Amino acid sequence: MKKINLDQMPWKERVSPKGRFHIRYRNVAREFRSAKTGPRFPGEPPFEFAVLCIRPGAANFPFHSHAAEWEFYHIVSGTGVMRAGKKRVKVKPGDCLMCPPGEPH
Repeated sequence: MKKINLDQMPWKERVSPKGRFHIRYRNVAREFRSAKTGPRFPGEPPFEFAVLCIRPGAANFPFHSHAAEWEFYHIVSGTGVMRAGKKRVKVKPGDCLMCPPGEPH
């Protein structure tokens, strides 16, 4: 077993050249792959996990989809709009969203 604490992980920042896409994030999956968190797992976990903070008025990534990957979002604080396919839905704390492979989001 490995153990990490989010409060001990530094925030990293990504900003697109024009500032439209702007996030602060903690890549939890990357930390678990680090030798600093203990012995290596026998294989890669079947998922990725990151904590994101999106600036007001910004977006996390351009509209995209994945060939084989599912994407899960859990809104912890704040409000916004999530686009999936042709739909747009308002999101608030407590909302959980799941985008299957092939669905643009």
